[in-house]
Amino acid sequence: MDIFAPEVIYTGVWQKNDDNTVTAYWNYASAEFKTDSKTIILGYIDTETASVDIDGVETVYTVTDNTVRLETDGEMHSIKIAGKYDARITLASIALEEGSKVLPPDKRPYFQFIGDSISHFSSSFTTKTPRALGVDWSIVAQAGAALHDGWGWYKMPEGMTHRRGIESAYFKLQFPAETSDFTYYNFDICRVPDVIVIFLGTNDYLDCEEHRKRGHIEIFANAYCNFVSLLREKFPKAKIFMLEALSDKCCRVEGIETAHKVVSAKHKDVTLIRSDKWNIEISEDGTHPTPKGATDLANKLTDYLKNEFNGTIL
Repeated sequence: MDIFAPEVIYTGVWQKNDDNTVTAYWNYASAEFKTDSKTIILGYIDTETASVDIDGVETVYTVTDNTVRLETDGEMHSIKIAGKYDARITLASIALEEGSKVLPPDKRPYFQFIGDSISHFSSSFTTKTPRALGVDWSIVAQAGAALHDGWGWYKMPEGMTHRRGIESAYFKLQFPAETSDFTYYNFDICRVPDVIVIFLGTNDYLDCEEHRKRGHIEIFANAYCNFVSLLREKFPKAKIFMLEALSDKCCRVEGIETAHKVVSAKHKDVTLIRSDKWNIEISEDGTHPTPKGATDLANKLTDYLKNEFNGTIL
């Protein structure tokens, strides 16, 4: 079976390689199809373990001789090949029994989350909320990353002198803290998100009056608008949500609120979620939610989105 057959639906960030393999980048990318083949052999490259979800049940398999062998009862089953958290996989082949039927997976809405460490954590709202909603999802997020290029807090890789913000890193394959030698993402084989949830601004130097005096609010707001414009070019029909800051040392909330006004003046269907009003419990570092806060954030966002869509997309 061709791994690029139309029945195989790629969600998240995947890129086709010159040798006709495909690699998953960022977090929670998946490739899914349905088949009645009793035996399914998945071929991988340079991968020791692989996560495969069969009808909603995920199992981590040991990759032996670059393959994972699945056995089923010959009924139609959904097979989802899942990208790892903070690690990439390269899929080389999908082998089915001769004469097997292959179908695309059931249609579900696709949510993409874009953010920094609060979005990046494996126990974040970015995994809990989509699971609660029953939607497909992927995450483009990096701990310490700002929206704006040149800002942020992560350690820069050797050879890099200018931190990349998500506004440019989103269009590359590697994490911004990983390398100074980036590969451009061509968006060729992956599906288009129905909903994009952005949670940025925590690392964008909106933390003191000096930042305000230096015009950081305006710089941030314009960068946010430019980023949304680029997303709109790629995904013109996606509904976009901007999450408000959960903590505010000086002007994070003001910065995101200003950014929303600038974005809304240019683009329709972009909603600011006032998550700053949710009283999310913040840890001692003054920025990240506590475990309870993370759970509350996921629950409140789930309820908000259910109410927002009122069954029209979910």
